[in-house]
Amino acid sequence: MYMPNIVSQTTNVNHETGEVRSTETHKKYRSEEPNYIKLYLKDLAYLHDLPQAASNLVHELLGYVTYNTQEIVLNSTVKKRIAGIMNVAMKTLNNNLQQLVKKGVLERVAPGTFRLNPYLFGKGDWKSIKALREQNIQLQIVYDKETNTRVIRGSIVEDEA
Repeated sequence: MYMPNIVSQTTNVNHETGEVRSTETHKKYRSEEPNYIKLYLKDLAYLHDLPQAASNLVHELLGYVTYNTQEIVLNSTVKKRIAGIMNVAMKTLNNNLQQLVKKGVLERVAPGTFRLNPYLFGKGDWKSIKALREQNIQLQIVYDKETNTRVIRGSIVEDEA
């Protein structure tokens, strides 16, 4: 939704009579942040059918998210730190990262670099988050009626230019 925001207002007044001769208002239109609802990580884990360890990993990763790009750089030092905090083996941490990518919570941007799904998380100004959301997002939901399961996969597709 686009709402006007008054940037400045100029009033021309006749100082002898006090009469207002003219008023000029300059307006700037910008996209406002949409309404939101707070979502708790436990609920996110439930909605995406994440194991508890992957949910705990999301909580730890949020401390490493960069402003505006939503990226998380996980070099070996950071991974070891997180594995120590979570009291898990490095292999378990890597498996949980894979689960988060598979479920569309994270996107692998480059080796050791991930991006939070901008439809699930937002850290930064709205303009940057909106730009991330406007990229080509691919989402697939498969419902298996025989096993009564749901598989959700998501990814950001790079523009072919």
